[in-house]
Amino acid sequence: MDCAKCNRDLGSPRKTVKCIECGLCYHPYCTRLKTVENYRKLKTELKASWRCDPCCHASRVTKQLAGRAEVIDEVDEVEPSDDDQDLVETSKNMDMEGKIDLLLSSFNKQMKSMKRSMQFFNENFESTQKILKELKNEVTENRKEVDQLVRKNKNLERKVTYLDMKLNDVEQRDLRNDIQISGIPETTGEDVHEIVRSLMQGAELQKTPEVEIVDAFRVGKVDKKGKKKRNIIVKFSELEPKTEMIQWSRRGKGIELSSVDTRFPKDTMAYISERLTGYNRYLFAITKAFAKEYSHKFVWVKDGKIYMRKDEQSVAKRITMKEQIMKMDISGKINWREEEDIE
Repeated sequence: MDCAKCNRDLGSPRKTVKCIECGLCYHPYCTRLKTVENYRKLKTELKASWRCDPCCHASRVTKQLAGRAEVIDEVDEVEPSDDDQDLVETSKNMDMEGKIDLLLSSFNKQMKSMKRSMQFFNENFESTQKILKELKNEVTENRKEVDQLVRKNKNLERKVTYLDMKLNDVEQRDLRNDIQISGIPETTGEDVHEIVRSLMQGAELQKTPEVEIVDAFRVGKVDKKGKKKRNIIVKFSELEPKTEMIQWSRRGKGIELSSVDTRFPKDTMAYISERLTGYNRYLFAITKAFAKEYSHKFVWVKDGKIYMRKDEQSVAKRITMKEQIMKMDISGKINWREEEDIE
């Protein structure tokens, strides 16, 4: 059942008030009771005889009309004041026309009272309109300020993105002579420099390894179970040995370590690639994931830059930020891992 005033569901009968006159039900807060608490405070007999606002108004109008009829027919019974004694005496001898005039006079007084009330409401309405106009202007100003802040925030985001990309480019340039070697088993007491020199001899590099190698070390967390092989980072003093090592690895689609050093197990493969910044490693990983999901054949790195191509006839596209991949991921297939998840 719905409320007779707001047309919403009444809910619990304990929170419903029923008019004895018309039988309609209401929310207490939709009537002059204002709250459910006020309704609960009513005595039982008052609840049983409760009338809704429309029925109360109709009852008052009926009583007023009945009272006016009594004024016309029973003027003799009215107890006049001293000031109106002459008027009462005169009304005793009034004919029907005079009584009608008296009723019209009473009606005119009520109309004047109603006009005063309407004037009061008009003044309050105008005041309310003024307040609402001021509030509207204030909301408009606040909206303008919010729009300005949103624009500033977007500009700042663009600047931060631009600076992040510039910083990433600078960091990548610092790694231009570095390579990353993966797949080489890790042993206790190993000499990483010696491992790198063995690989360089396998690549038939002509220069002296000691001059070319600035540093060589493993990176990443140590796997106590020994299943995960940590990568080796090599820093060269110049670009040429880095380029030759990467080309050697790519020509053979990897390096069979036993052919370089018999101490390594057979069928153990190592791979040499460019060393990337943390963000570029992340970008390379999600680019490869995208290529796999959307059937792009080629993803590669050259001079620290990431490229992708759908097939042999397509134009290569450079990937510089993850937003490029996000726009292309129209089916939502990519698992957007955080950068920290990429080693």
